[in-house]
Amino acid sequence: MDNVYEKLFDETIEVGDIISQNAINNKVYKSCNYKKDRIIGVCTNVNNNEITISNSGCVDANIIGIACIGDKVTCSDIPGKGVAIRYDQDETIFNIRSIGKIIGLYDNYDKVKILLDIE
Repeated sequence: MDNVYEKLFDETIEVGDIISQNAINNKVYKSCNYKKDRIIGVCTNVNNNEITISNSGCVDANIIGIACIGDKVTCSDIPGKGVAIRYDQDETIFNIRSIGKIIGLYDNYDKVKILLDIE
């Protein structure tokens, strides 16, 4: 489902960025803390100050680092960017909140296709 939101900060949000929502005024910003941020989805369109966000379905997400099909994605330390949680890592790592599972890779290593399943 896609919803349109207004930006909280004067920051550049790109298609594929992981987005959180401010609980007070419902404006959105780039997420960078999976424990504290209220993650609501991934940006699918930017039109001036309005951001379209998907919270379900298949979308492209911006990531850093190495990723494989089947890995889960969570927030990285870089605002808006995700990082892969390897499917074969110790199960304790899966206590980290994920936003979905990687179902496709691209030639450029900074974007993946994920099936959104925000926990």
